[in-house]
Amino acid sequence: MFTNIKSLICNSKFTLYLFLLPAIIMVTIFAIYPLLYNFSLSVHQVDSSTILSEDRPFVGLDNFKKVIFDSEFSEILKNTLIFAFFSVLFQFLFGLALALFFNQEFPFHQPMRGLLLIGWVIPPAVIGTIWRWLFNCDIGVINYFLNLIGIDSVGWLVTSTFAMSSVLVANIWFAIPFNMILMTSGLVSIPESIHDAAAIDGTTFFQKLWHIIIPMIKPNIFATIILDIIYTFRSFPLIWNMTKGGPVNATTVLPVWSYIQSFNFFDFGVGTAIAVIIFILLLVISIIYIKFFVGKEEGVL
Repeated sequence: MFTNIKSLICNSKFTLYLFLLPAIIMVTIFAIYPLLYNFSLSVHQVDSSTILSEDRPFVGLDNFKKVIFDSEFSEILKNTLIFAFFSVLFQFLFGLALALFFNQEFPFHQPMRGLLLIGWVIPPAVIGTIWRWLFNCDIGVINYFLNLIGIDSVGWLVTSTFAMSSVLVANIWFAIPFNMILMTSGLVSIPESIHDAAAIDGTTFFQKLWHIIIPMIKPNIFATIILDIIYTFRSFPLIWNMTKGGPVNATTVLPVWSYIQSFNFFDFGVGTAIAVIIFILLLVISIIYIKFFVGKEEGVL
């Protein structure tokens, strides 16, 4: 008996699964089960009258129809796409620019690069609160400096014209260090001999950037962009602490709308249906990324 147990443990495949078991259990409890439970809620009538009941009426796709045919859906989807597009675009561009800058040799370049990471480790809810204070139309620092140069105070977070731009600035600022670090990991992997050869050939900075650096860090670029998209769709705490989706839905994106439906109107079925739509959007983006970028880079497709 003990001989059989010993031989089983010595089996490399069994040992592999044994070491994977704790991770599988954790993923099942904290990721797979909540995801399946969320799908279950989205196809049932779950509101204040049925949330504590085990007998929840099955409504099929009715919750999804309520979301898609809601008069606010098109505006909120547009807000979400605008917020995601400009967030990802400027996070990446500023992150790449800082990575290129700090990849140069100058005094204290590494400690300075490390200091920039402080913004990334602060919780998004705190970041939202800080930027809400900065953009405050009465006591905000930004309006204070505008007044010093003779410009009237601007209602950054209380007018539809500036609210989305203000939230975008905060979200972009928050994610720049993350982009910088991912780009830096690609830049340091480029052999120094390639830079020396480019210098000997007399290439300009932009020629070297376009023809050498970007092609060689392409995997880092694609990974950064897909992670930026995922994190942008998870930016609920920042937006909620700055504007709560206002004014008049000007900064309401899908995650914020899901929260409002669930905890303001107590329609958890509709709220989870919105969450499922977000999941499907991210899943489609991830599949496209894996299909057209990861596979081609690794030569498996």
